Amino acid sequence: MKQLIMGPAYSYDIALLEPFVKSLRRHYQGMCVLVTHPLSKSELEFYSKYNIITFELETPIANPSDIQVERYSIYRDIFDSHFEEVEHVLITDIRDVMFQDDPFKFPLTSEVEFFFEPELFKNCTANAPWMKGMYGNTGLDVILDEYIICGGTTMGTRKGIIQYIDEMIKEIDRIKATGRRLYQGEDQPIHNHLIYSGLFPGCKIHHNGEGAITTIHHQQQLTFDRKGRLLNKDGSPTPIIHQWDRADACKYVLEKQAING
Repeated sequence: MKQLIMGPAYSYDIALLEPFVKSLRRHYQGMCVLVTHPLSKSELEFYSKYNIITFELETPIANPSDIQVERYSIYRDIFDSHFEEVEHVLITDIRDVMFQDDPFKFPLTSEVEFFFEPELFKNCTANAPWMKGMYGNTGLDVILDEYIICGGTTMGTRKGIIQYIDEMIKEIDRIKATGRRLYQGEDQPIHNHLIYSGLFPGCKIHHNGEGAITTIHHQQQLTFDRKGRLLNKDGSPTPIIHQWDRADACKYVLEKQAING
């Protein structure tokens, strides 16, 4: 099975990339594509050393943080003319993601798979206002008692990921057409709105500790083995740690592990 990891590294310097890239290459040797700004010689050398494919944006993004919303259209452009042979795709954040095992260790059980954060919307002081600001009280009320679904990591078949990307683009364009400016992170309420609206029937949504990804921010308990690896419920290392830099005192241990192994 041919696999692909894709994410936005626009405006990131090498120091920010090291935990992602170095930990990735200890556990996965397949294709990895990062969307970047025009690269310097040293940056090109870094990407070449770790066999990372780069897509440099020719037109600068005025506000680099807008890449979080704009990335979906960029991904679609890439898929339009590349990677037709790919069967299994991970689209992911970069800065706060690290790897402990093969990211594709778990077989796909649906065309597109999502990952819960361990918190309900009604208890989150970030996600609840985001959802209310985007979809009003009515949109928030529908999902108050539902778990947040992280927009930073999504896996699926090539077909499933393209379908997901297309729905994200459609909704982003609809909202932009109203005159509302979308800011950093506001793809998160759109992501949740679309999933809870039933646009991806048959999709699989994984809880922390049960799949390929653990999203740390709201996690109340973290279990490590003697090697300092974060564990799933079955005692195996969770392949992907998202938001590792929000693990309070543990983040320094995780960063060291990501960079040095």
